[in-house]
This record gives sequence, C-alpha cells and structure tokens, in this order.
Amino acid sequence: MRFKSLRNDEAGAQDFIAAALKQRSFDVSRVRTDAARIGHHSAISPATAAYDCSG
Repeated sequence: MRFKSLRNDEAGAQDFIAAALKQRSFDVSRVRTDAARIGHHSAISPATAAYDCSG
C-alpha cells in the first residue's frame, strides 16, 4: 500500500494509520502543529511550508 507522505500532503497516510490503530483499540490523537512554538527550537530550520492544514 502506498500513500504520499510529502510535506503538507500526508493526511491520507495519517488517516490510514489512525484508523488501523483505532481498530486495534489504541487511543489516537491528532495534534495541530504550532509553528510559532516549534520555530524557536534550535533543531528546527525555517519552515518552507505553511502548517495551516496540520492536525
């Protein structure tokens, strides 16, 4: 099975994994990326894509 998993195009893969985990009785949370908070971390390089659709 293949899914695009490129920046800002990974929702299909995330949905598939979330559904598979839920079927196995795992709790699944979707968390929106907070670009303002992660932007100050020393390991993060400047974003080249918007995080508006994350989560």
